[in-house]
Amino acid sequence: MTAARATTSPPAPPSEGRDDAQPPAVVRVGLRLVSPALTFIEAFGEHMILLGRSFAWLFRRPFRPKLFFEQMEFVGVGSLPIIILVGFFAGAVSALQAVLALRMFSQERWVGFGVGISLARELAPVFSALMITARAGSANE
Repeated sequence: MTAARATTSPPAPPSEGRDDAQPPAVVRVGLRLVSPALTFIEAFGEHMILLGRSFAWLFRRPFRPKLFFEQMEFVGVGSLPIIILVGFFAGAVSALQAVLALRMFSQERWVGFGVGISLARELAPVFSALMITARAGSANE
């Protein structure tokens, strides 16, 4: 039997002057820490541009205030009944599921808190947007 020889590869050449060179570890860590802040600033700037363009188009001629307020009433106030109905049933179903889950730990007292927080933070904005879009988009006028 022959003994296996250990082969060693030659050291990699220095990466100076190459385009695919990796930055030092300190720079990579710094970029990783700064990246979320830059992403937030970029998204915030895009939202401000959108807001500015929206206001610019809002006051563009021909401005018809009566039509504007009629549409606000139709889309906003007219959608309240369906939003309230959907919110009520979503809350009821969530509460029923939460009671069944929390009963295993004898913690039913937290159902109202949990359902209220989940509806206010997560479900209510989504359901409101869906119902307003569905109602206003399917209108025949």
